[in-house]
Amino acid sequence: MKKLFPIILLLLWCFAATAQENGKVSKLHSNVRGGVRIGLTTSQISGDNLSGYHQFGAYAGLYVSFPLTQNWKWMIQPEINFNMKGSHTYFPKGLQEGQQTYSLSLYYVEVPLFIRWNCYKGLTFELGPSFNINVFHREKFDGDADLHVQPFRWYEVAFFAGVNYLFKDHYGIFFRYTHSIVPVRVPNNVTNHLISKQRNDAMMIGFYYQF
Repeated sequence: MKKLFPIILLLLWCFAATAQENGKVSKLHSNVRGGVRIGLTTSQISGDNLSGYHQFGAYAGLYVSFPLTQNWKWMIQPEINFNMKGSHTYFPKGLQEGQQTYSLSLYYVEVPLFIRWNCYKGLTFELGPSFNINVFHREKFDGDADLHVQPFRWYEVAFFAGVNYLFKDHYGIFFRYTHSIVPVRVPNNVTNHLISKQRNDAMMIGFYYQF
């Protein structure tokens, strides 16, 4: 995984440079727009026999928008984001109340590609796939890391859907939902109910700034 970090840093630099350059030429009606976003993630794991969006984390990234039509009604938007997902519960199903706590942390670098529709005066809807790289995962029972559980895949294939509202030219708010297409962990002759065919299920909300 260490070999991935130089690539990730290079992509972040390219996105930032593009966004900064776009800010400089915006008065010349550039056909490229860029921005940054930051927010909060609340997530769960679908298939772990637990329920509830109880795992909270950070969400941040950079994006560049390209128009597909002259009036910016339709856009294509590649991004690179950092997202903290996982699962958390105080009383796992099948155990007596107060007997055990469980938490799962999954950190991803995500590279989604959105098709966006500018619906009405700054209101946009978006949909697209994403290829995500798992850069960190940790599973804890009663506060202690368990190193014997089956590991997660190093990647995730997911879809995103969201809505954005841009106001005052540069500032906006967003809401997004994402769900894994390919399971992030699949059982391998394991009967533990926490290790079943599992997928990330998360919601993100926050702010963005468009250059």
